Amino acid sequence: MAVSSLILGLIANNLGYSIVFILVGIIVLLTSIFTIFFDEIKKPKKEKTPRLKLIQLKKDYLHLISVFALVSSIGGGLLVLIVPLDMRISLDLDIASIGLLSSFFLVSRAVGSVAGGAISDIQGQKRSLALFIGASTILAPAFILSTSFETMGIIYALFGFLIGGYHSITSAVFMDISKKETCATNYSLYASIFNTGRLIGEIGSGSLIILMGFSKIYLIIGWFSLLTLLILYFSRIE
Repeated sequence: MAVSSLILGLIANNLGYSIVFILVGIIVLLTSIFTIFFDEIKKPKKEKTPRLKLIQLKKDYLHLISVFALVSSIGGGLLVLIVPLDMRISLDLDIASIGLLSSFFLVSRAVGSVAGGAISDIQGQKRSLALFIGASTILAPAFILSTSFETMGIIYALFGFLIGGYHSITSAVFMDISKKETCATNYSLYASIFNTGRLIGEIGSGSLIILMGFSKIYLIIGWFSLLTLLILYFSRIE
């Protein structure tokens, strides 16, 4: 993703968006062809398949971790669309520069994912989540000070590291609390709640820019992180 962000940004800046869309289509086509060469292992059918009862679903998904999954991802959804628009409108950066900064964000996010998993194994999931989310609460308002390419790059990369760490630990939490017999269904439901929160942030970003401007939205992202910390404190995550 980081490499594509950098290269496709440069292509869009020099050759136009149409060329980028054609290249992306070719990449998707080539990727789909590769699947022909993979051997699919067929799983033997089980005689009895455990059923997922609605009562069990209510017991598992209507508790605080579901609320945590929803609320914690709203700020990230806002950030995904707000920062590139801020780069374009406030800093007047071209698409190549935005692509470069986005690649910094994605690389640091990948590093943060590994770091998050390692820290979680040592300190536990709850403490590790508190560390990454708490740092996000402090760092989010710092975007207000991003008045140049350099400062935006540093803050954006740091935030990418924090988001990567938080996401990897959250995924581990969803896997750990999923029932073994129906783990795929359980995990997908938690992931869908998480993605719904992110979608809420993305949908609301455009209207919030018009109503409040970029600076106040960065404060809102920090507030969502603070609210997530409060929910985390009362959650069952260990």
